[in-house]
Amino acid sequence: MDRSTISLINIKNVFNKYFNRKTDTIAVNEFTQSHQQLNDPRYSFLEQRIASLEGGVDALAVKSLRSARFKLIISLLEKGENVVTFNSIILAKEDKALYDRLGIQIRLPEDGSLETFFSLIDEKTKLIYLEIISSHFINVPDFIKIIQHAESLEIPVVVDNTGSAGGYLFKPLMHRANIVIESLEDFLPPSTKQKAVIVDGGNYDWFNGNYNRLAWSKLHYYHLLDEQEASIDITLPNLHLVDFLRKKSNNGHNDYPIPQDPFSLIKKLEEIPEKIKLRSENAYKLNQFLKQNKHILHVEYTGDPNGKSYFEALKYLKHGFGYYLSFTLNEQPAIAGKFFEILKRHSAFKNRLTYDTGKSKGYLSVPGVEFEELQENFETSFAALAEIIRNQILIHNPLLELV
Repeated sequence: MDRSTISLINIKNVFNKYFNRKTDTIAVNEFTQSHQQLNDPRYSFLEQRIASLEGGVDALAVKSLRSARFKLIISLLEKGENVVTFNSIILAKEDKALYDRLGIQIRLPEDGSLETFFSLIDEKTKLIYLEIISSHFINVPDFIKIIQHAESLEIPVVVDNTGSAGGYLFKPLMHRANIVIESLEDFLPPSTKQKAVIVDGGNYDWFNGNYNRLAWSKLHYYHLLDEQEASIDITLPNLHLVDFLRKKSNNGHNDYPIPQDPFSLIKKLEEIPEKIKLRSENAYKLNQFLKQNKHILHVEYTGDPNGKSYFEALKYLKHGFGYYLSFTLNEQPAIAGKFFEILKRHSAFKNRLTYDTGKSKGYLSVPGVEFEELQENFETSFAALAEIIRNQILIHNPLLELV
């Protein structure tokens, strides 16, 4: 063997064959791995591993969770069609104006009941959108009932699985959901530009004629089909929605944004289960602490037996109850004043507090109210602080005590 032809595989040369336009012709013809034109092979590690963890057939890395939602909706829906969500306040309220300008309606049941939710679905409904744990309502949907109803109407179900990143707490695709999107921002290195993923379950025929944006002529335009395949009515078993999204959007992977070790992404993914486990345990301890505090009027947590979604949480969440909770302060000026001073000292964002006391770390937000407004008017701040405050526990170390 000629030792001059032997080269060690390392992080600098392992991807070289994908970038060689003269020699590598196989990868170009593959549906899911068009590295030379649209994709960075270093991100394929992330996409394939996430797809495996969630039980999907393929995945696409995108820049943010909002980007994933927007990419899905505008790629599938046209003017006059609608999306029905059970518990996503971000999609139904914060992003409502964006989709209204496109003529796409977002519907949300105001009372949070399944009956009202089902009544909002009509012939123009093209997607059903669920969150595994709503960061606003702190509730868990009844996935089996909703997915069964959606299947009877042939409407695909999209699940935001951010609260169970990597499918550690819950795997929606195993319950016949069709698409999973999730944010990995809290688990990947800060230098990573693609911090969310779209996972295709491979269990829905997206090219069945229900979506005009997925017509055969457009698949041919994006080079997903050749002329012969586009001229006849066929289905390709290895053609998924993610393939269309990847070809259509060109995510900007060509700038090769990972600066150093691409394998660090896989390492971070393997750490997700332990981090979510610790976060869930800490959120449970914080829930117990807040319930015993005389200054707290009410606490909402999926792992609380008195919570509104405790039965659904027991039914679907397998390794913990997540790390979202909300609490309500007693309406006492002295308590609200002290809490307001904490916000004033520590707030780093307009409507979100990032705090780190040494024993606890996380995000805290007052929905719909900016801290600058609170500082201008103490009465307004008192009224706002008396309402529900959402808390996301991000500490990764065991929380031994709370004082």
